[in-house]
Amino acid sequence: MSLHRENVTWESADGTWTIGFYDFVETGGDDRDEEWDVEYLNTFGWVSAGHPTSEAAMAAYTAHSANPGGTTLVRWCEENAAEITQLNELAAQHASGPGNPHWW
Repeated sequence: MSLHRENVTWESADGTWTIGFYDFVETGGDDRDEEWDVEYLNTFGWVSAGHPTSEAAMAAYTAHSANPGGTTLVRWCEENAAEITQLNELAAQHASGPGNPHWW
């Protein structure tokens, strides 16, 4: 089964991969669609780091949750360094946040 959730998988300079799923709030009324009636935030609700491949990073998520139907991949290169730095900062905020058990 799949359940669309916005996420990004990125490669660090050391060759390891991290995956982050964005926090969201549900929108809509009583007849809401849990898959699509959501608004994504600029924070992570779930992060997993240190994987040898992007596929292994995704597998860490799908071991606990439905297939999200895809991910945005950001491979390490100098051109992507600033974006990867921002993603690492979001991941670090998640890891240090109160009550965030989903850091694997």
